[in-house]
Amino acid sequence: MAQTKPYSQPLPLPHEDYEMSEETMFRRTMEQVIGDLNTRTIEVEEVRTTPSSLAQRRYQFLLMGASSG
Repeated sequence: MAQTKPYSQPLPLPHEDYEMSEETMFRRTMEQVIGDLNTRTIEVEEVRTTPSSLAQRRYQFLLMGASSG
């Protein structure tokens, strides 16, 4: 199975002078990144705890025991 490359979003570089618009953009970027992490964490937890996950594991286990010939 091919692995997907982790998604990354670089943070903007700070300016020497304080700019409220830049701070607002940085804050919004951080909120989005944290929200994405939260969503992905919830998705992983749901996959680990759902009955369909157990069925998938059972199916994979049965396939491992099947003869390949």
